[in-house]
Amino acid sequence: MTAGAAVECGVYRGQGLGSLVWWLREVQDPQMAWGFDAFVGFASASPEDEMDGVVPPFSQPEYYGDARLETVEQFVAAIGLLNRIQLVPGYFEETLSQPPVEQISALSFDCDLYAAYRACLNLLYERVLSGGWIILDEYFPPKYPGARIAVGEYFADKPEKPRLATHLLAEHPYERRYTIKE
Repeated sequence: MTAGAAVECGVYRGQGLGSLVWWLREVQDPQMAWGFDAFVGFASASPEDEMDGVVPPFSQPEYYGDARLETVEQFVAAIGLLNRIQLVPGYFEETLSQPPVEQISALSFDCDLYAAYRACLNLLYERVLSGGWIILDEYFPPKYPGARIAVGEYFADKPEKPRLATHLLAEHPYERRYTIKE
């Protein structure tokens, strides 16, 4: 197993840490876990996020505006991971331009929009160690077309391709995708 951190891009109220908790269970524990989120809502949507030429309400900046760092800190404390998770507030382009994480064993995305996926992939993919997991929350749902477009564009010239985590469907019918970096 690789020896790097676990990183979640898009934490919202803490429930987004579900992918991280799943990964912790699947492959044991990482050195440290990091959660990156603005904790104030989305940045502006891109044309790739539009549905029928319109940015839907759930992709508007204020839709997740109720996310607060304090709420997530309480959630993380309640699940007993407060000493293992470092939360980093701010938009991805700012907080990840010089990320505090050098090596990543698991990189989980729950950031919904095209620009967020592109920024996170561009700034963190190279830090994912060989054998590291990349977990994609919004790759399948038609609700967030920009996420699928960003992932498709980014992985077009990469050896890794997203695949369905079929073994998780028995636990929860939500289709989560992942890949393992070569």
